[in-house]
Amino acid sequence: MVGFRISGVVRAARRAHERMQLGIPPGERDAFLQGVATTVAHVEGLCAKNGATPRDLPAPSRRALGDLQALARLAPDALPAPRDGEEAHRPLAISNVVSALDRTLCDLSRVKREGAAAEDAMLPARACVEAVERICREKRTSLAALPIRTGEAYALLRWLTDEENLAHYLDRRDAAARAFEAVLGPGGAPSPGVPGGRWQGLRPLIRFQPGSRVYRLAPEGGILDCRLGVGWLGADDDDFETLGAVALYRDAAPRAHVAAHQTFLDSEDFGALHHELTALREGSSERPKGRVCDLDVLFDHLNERFFRRALPRPRLTWDAGTSIRRFGCYVASLDQARIDVRLDDERVPEFVAEFVLYHELLHKVHGVRMRGRRRYAHTPAFRADERRFPRWREAETWLSRIASGGAGRVEREETAGETRCDRCATSPPVPARPDPVQPAPAPRPLVPRRYGPPRPTVEPLHSGKVARNAPCPCGSGRKYKKCCLGSEPPVA
Repeated sequence: MVGFRISGVVRAARRAHERMQLGIPPGERDAFLQGVATTVAHVEGLCAKNGATPRDLPAPSRRALGDLQALARLAPDALPAPRDGEEAHRPLAISNVVSALDRTLCDLSRVKREGAAAEDAMLPARACVEAVERICREKRTSLAALPIRTGEAYALLRWLTDEENLAHYLDRRDAAARAFEAVLGPGGAPSPGVPGGRWQGLRPLIRFQPGSRVYRLAPEGGILDCRLGVGWLGADDDDFETLGAVALYRDAAPRAHVAAHQTFLDSEDFGALHHELTALREGSSERPKGRVCDLDVLFDHLNERFFRRALPRPRLTWDAGTSIRRFGCYVASLDQARIDVRLDDERVPEFVAEFVLYHELLHKVHGVRMRGRRRYAHTPAFRADERRFPRWREAETWLSRIASGGAGRVEREETAGETRCDRCATSPPVPARPDPVQPAPAPRPLVPRRYGPPRPTVEPLHSGKVARNAPCPCGSGRKYKKCCLGSEPPVA
């Protein structure tokens, strides 16, 4: 069913993630999970009522629903608790942070790569970062208490304050501009096999913004405002060429460009910076002790077995996020390894979490290599060391099963005398089939909603779309603002 849409799914996932960042007291965990499960059931019911499946939802809603489904399958003990000594249960609202990021990105989209103009454009950003950190210290709270949009803006501003990151941002901005200019013209040679487009002659204005949006194009006068997700900062010139073909020509783009575009969106390079910014936003606190696994114990075993006890211990913590395809990240600026909390489950073998931690420790050892204008984290040497893990194939099979939706239903095949900590077992575990309620996302390119075909709107999750002065949907005859406004229960 093409064009099926449900409003409020992304908003519900964002609110649930905010609660996870702040920590959930033990007495509220059952109610929190029940609210998430109710939201998931409501969305699935709307899909069934309209003869559709979650696969037919737009990409942001489909991913948000996958996050909610993964979160609903967690046990109450797996949810993060509020940090000790911090008022993490109280959200901290700081104004003008998002607007400061918008002004900074707008200035960086126009300055030249060489010269002091870029440093001058970053002066307000540095002042904003210092002000946010000072307010958090005065309020005795953490950066995780910031709302998601404010936290994302702060994290990107802080990331840009590093000179190397700023130079990389400007380099990728220029690469994206060259790729779009080659497609738009005039004077540029269009990409091979790409037909003429609707926005020929416009000058692209590139900026990278945080959030779940992959890209957004908006023509304004003689300028095409191109707002790309921060994941594109890990792209090379060929990736920007495919992005220009898919974004500007959509259905007319060659299949090779569409396939390459989707391959990059599914790669680890696209989500690496997003996880690094998430770590900057949530701080460098440690929480190595999980409900089932202890990251300190796993690190000691890996350090003795693969690194001869010569690897310094990084900060280890369980990640409270609900990413679908990523199970860990290493943030070099914080020297922190973050492992997805879905692996802290008695139904998941311990060697799976051990493999993910080993993968992140290899990032600490190998670092990032530059090849041309692109940064490579998974070099051939990295992959060769990764294959030294004895059961890496079985671990990747488990991760694929969990990412496809079977995280809450995977079961080990118990045998006589087998224990969970047995690393020398040769019989591979047999995961159960993935949950049929959550199908894998369809491999199709994302289309900007503004310029796509009109989509029918079905019943929303709540009645917040009703105008204030419109008649109330309950049939009382009164205005909505004087009748049922504000009386609806929250979604999650």
